Amino acid sequence: SMNTLTSGVLSGAIRSVIISGAPGVGKSYELINKLDIAEQAGKVDYVRVSGAISGIGLYKTLYNYRNKNCVVVLDDVDRIFADEDALNVLKAALDTNKKRTITWMTETRALKDDDIPTSFEFAGAVVFITNMHFDKMIAGGSKIAPHINALMSRSIYLDLGIHTNREIMIRIEQVISNGDIFEKDDLCLTKSQKTDIIQWVRDNHHHMRSLSLREVLHLGSMVVADSKNWKQLAAITQLRRTRSFI
Repeated sequence: SMNTLTSGVLSGAIRSVIISGAPGVGKSYELINKLDIAEQAGKVDYVRVSGAISGIGLYKTLYNYRNKNCVVVLDDVDRIFADEDALNVLKAALDTNKKRTITWMTETRALKDDDIPTSFEFAGAVVFITNMHFDKMIAGGSKIAPHINALMSRSIYLDLGIHTNREIMIRIEQVISNGDIFEKDDLCLTKSQKTDIIQWVRDNHHHMRSLSLREVLHLGSMVVADSKNWKQLAAITQLRRTRSFI
């Protein structure tokens, strides 16, 4: 399903996607890999936005990537729910209508300085990647549930089903076996070392302070630093204090 959506975004058939799942499980990993390849081939022009972004900042980004072959990836920008202006801009960008018009009527002087109009037609694609469990938040009556519903109704919503430790563990093994995640982080590991890392995480994931691909990459760094004693360092840095070394 993730591959199908990614292919749809690259072809222009799909213009708005929301991807939900636990943090640090590579939600954007495969997407960004394919976008990089497509961009190098001159097929798409994309930008990845992470962290905080203001309403006017989002408006400007969407304007700069407004054309048909453009993709805007909003990765872990959940603070957008605290900004009404940014939310309204996002709703307009994610709309499924054939013609999507995005408008900005405040702080227009800041737009004039950059020669950006107060309204434009957006023909690009938007991928909104979130750590939030949208279905659970709606069921629990979250105060931002109406905003979540509004976004979901405007877009294809994919819950990767990765929220529990067991699901995260399965996803980690999948990403490691299918990709070159260590190489992308400039970590040259043998097949045997990768297998050892996976096994260590399998044995200890219930006792790790945090479980994600980030921690797996940290383990890869430890193996590179000291291939013989890395498990000791891993136990000290990754496991809760009550857990003995393995």
